Amino acid sequence: MKRQPQSGVILAGVCTMLAIPFVYHRVSHHSAAVTHVTPVSVPAPAVAVVEIEGYRAWKQINDKPEYIMSKLDMLCVGPTPEQIAAEAKANPHARHYMVCYVNKIGEHAMMQEKHPHFPVGSIIVKEKLDEPSLTAHISLLTCMIKRNPGFDGAHNDWEYVVCDGGNKKLAARGKLENCGTCHKEARNSDFVFRGELGQKRLASLVN
Repeated sequence: MKRQPQSGVILAGVCTMLAIPFVYHRVSHHSAAVTHVTPVSVPAPAVAVVEIEGYRAWKQINDKPEYIMSKLDMLCVGPTPEQIAAEAKANPHARHYMVCYVNKIGEHAMMQEKHPHFPVGSIIVKEKLDEPSLTAHISLLTCMIKRNPGFDGAHNDWEYVVCDGGNKKLAARGKLENCGTCHKEARNSDFVFRGELGQKRLASLVN
C-alpha cells in the first residue's frame, strides 16, 4: 500500500522556502540601518590654551611695555635674515616689547617674595608686542604654568607654553628643554625672571 505525501508537510516546506527571502531582506535592512552613521561636526576650541583665557584681567607687572634687547642689537651692521631666525628660535623674547601678567594664585610670590616659591596653579603670561604700546599687535604669548610635584622636578615643575598672540594657535607646550635650560639661571626665584618689577622693587622685597 502506497503512502500518500502529507499535504501539511509539503505546505509547511513551501512556506518556509518562501519565508527565507523575506527574513533575509529584513535582517539585511536592519543591519544597514545600524551601520549607517550620520557625521556630527565638533566645533574647534575657541582658544589654544584654556588656562590663560582672560589673562589681561590678571595682575599686570609692568605698566609700560619693555624692550627685550638681543645680541643682534649690538652688531655694527644690520643682522641677516638667518641671524634673526636663529635668534627667534633660541630666544622668543628678544627683539620684542614685553608685558607680563600673573594670575591670582601666583601674585603674592611674584610681587612680595624675595625668594619666591610659586604655588601649584600659578600662571605667568608674557606678551610680545611689535611696538611699545599696550594696544600694539601681539605677535606671541609665552607662558609658565606651575604643575603638581613630579611633573618636571629638574625644572621646578613648570610647564612652558608658546602660542600666537591671539591664543588661537598653539606652537608648543610641555617640558620644553630650551625654555627650562634658560630659566635655570633664575633658580633662586623658582625659575622665574622678574626683571619687570625693576631693580628698586626687587631690592626692597623680603621673605
